[in-house]
Amino acid sequence: MPKLLFPDTFRWGATSSSLAIEGSAEELGRSPSIWDKFSTQAGVIKDGSNPFRSTEHIVHWEHDLNLMKRIALQTYKFSVSWSRVLPNGTASLNDAGLDFYDRLIDGLLARNIEPWLTLNHWDLPLILEDKGGWLKRDTVYHFADYAQKIAARLGDRVAHWITHNDPYAMAFHGYRDGVHAPGETKARGGWIAAHHLLLAHAEAAEALHAEARIPDIRVGIALHLVPTSPASDSDPDHRATIQKDGKQNRWFLDPLFKGEYPDDIFFEAKRDSGEQGLDWIQRGDLSRIHNSSDFLGINYSSRALVRSEETYNAKRSEFPNKKGKTQAGLEFAPEGLRLLLTRVNTDYAPTEIYITENGAAYQDAFDEHGRIPDDLRMAYISGHLQAVNEALVEGVPIKGYFVKSFLDAWEWTDGYSLTYGLVHVDFVHEERTLKNSAYWYARVIDTKDHDWNPGIDYREG
Repeated sequence: MPKLLFPDTFRWGATSSSLAIEGSAEELGRSPSIWDKFSTQAGVIKDGSNPFRSTEHIVHWEHDLNLMKRIALQTYKFSVSWSRVLPNGTASLNDAGLDFYDRLIDGLLARNIEPWLTLNHWDLPLILEDKGGWLKRDTVYHFADYAQKIAARLGDRVAHWITHNDPYAMAFHGYRDGVHAPGETKARGGWIAAHHLLLAHAEAAEALHAEARIPDIRVGIALHLVPTSPASDSDPDHRATIQKDGKQNRWFLDPLFKGEYPDDIFFEAKRDSGEQGLDWIQRGDLSRIHNSSDFLGINYSSRALVRSEETYNAKRSEFPNKKGKTQAGLEFAPEGLRLLLTRVNTDYAPTEIYITENGAAYQDAFDEHGRIPDDLRMAYISGHLQAVNEALVEGVPIKGYFVKSFLDAWEWTDGYSLTYGLVHVDFVHEERTLKNSAYWYARVIDTKDHDWNPGIDYREG
């Protein structure tokens, strides 16, 4: 049987986010974001670092684009810093900040790399958070205005837009659990923020379609989805699994594709909202959210084996983990991605799916030849591309794949302790070095063959 390769129309890319790589935190008129403040609080960032300098992509962007060209990237998913282009969160654009993205997009297109622009990758301007942030409905309309302004300037060259990257983390980690910026711990906060983010997505999508000057632009949202399985055969673990799937996955997928929230999780949101009730949902909101995405972006890292509090300390039969874990402690489980993709296709039938983030952190080190032999990263990506290919065979409409990530970067609460990049960054001297995975990924893009062999040297020349 001939080897199954990816189709010629499949698009290959890599990701980044503005806060994680740009640095120059006070340059070009940028105001603080919620993560600028959050990262300075004691104990919230694993290594005590902050993103104020990071890779200084603002300075080295042309060199970075040349590295993308060497890797043969076809697409690049990046985000705009809301704080850099609208320092007041609203009102007039900051031309100095927006000029950077103008140059970046022109540089990408000159190298035949398609820009994929994300409007919100977690870094809400602090000035808007001080007015209530995503707990306030006003932020929905500020976001739509921001989208319209960016599209008016960049919409003649950007065909693919992502409104939010991982709204689950923004809403529940930021406003309920307090482990992400802005660090709020309100029982109802996560539900309110999640609803406002979904509504903001719909409002921004309408604004982008109205303002952009490229025919048939595509606007989507990137959800971090997690396939869930019970850690044992017990009824409590099965119930906990349904609940985890509801919060992580269905709470976002159902309104986007069905125009409703899942009943079982809606009950929990109502309970957490207390006497104030569900005043954050207004008539017509769900009809606005329904069918507001031209494509679905899926961020995937691993599956979840769910245990209930009732069985947490009890002896149970767990699925064995035979394939190891990433440096972040996540199970290497590519089969979870295939199951997730087929489930989403069956239950929600999106017309286009893109894998908008998939990658892993491993301990990178130079060898005696000055190379970075990151075999584990190549094995991780290869395994997940196999899962994508299997889902394609089953009829799932997957159109492209973005590896996480292009550069080593500041990784939010993990700081600089985890590295995901195809490109190593010396954060002291800001020097870049292509890892072996970068050379291998260039071969994947060229041949459409995702196989990886540890005995082959994939470096150039």
